[in-house]
Amino acid sequence: MGSYGMGRRGPYGAQDPNNPYGAPSSPPGFWISLLRVMQGVVNCFGRISILIVQNTQAFHMIMSALLQLFDRSALLYVELARFALRLLGFRTKPRMVQPRASNGLPPPPENQQHLQGSKAAPSGPGDSV
Repeated sequence: MGSYGMGRRGPYGAQDPNNPYGAPSSPPGFWISLLRVMQGVVNCFGRISILIVQNTQAFHMIMSALLQLFDRSALLYVELARFALRLLGFRTKPRMVQPRASNGLPPPPENQQHLQGSKAAPSGPGDSV
């Protein structure tokens, strides 16, 4: 005789597969090992996909910040136009640096009329009208 629950019947009762009150039979070892391997594969690809999603989000945030910075400085549209024109085969002229006058101001455009300076107010009777 053995201890309680042991013997021919096993620790879970009768080992009859048709017994609805007994414990289910254990699955074959092949299926258990296959499921463990599949769990490891799914876990590995899940971690890799999380890393890809997070890196993509970080890259998107950095590029959005750079584009907003360029947009604020009004260089974005000029650079995009130059890039597009270069892709289409057009040559763009390099930017010319405008010479400065001796007082540090840029020279006035050549084809526009210049504003006249302030004139002296007329003095005499009726100037306060």
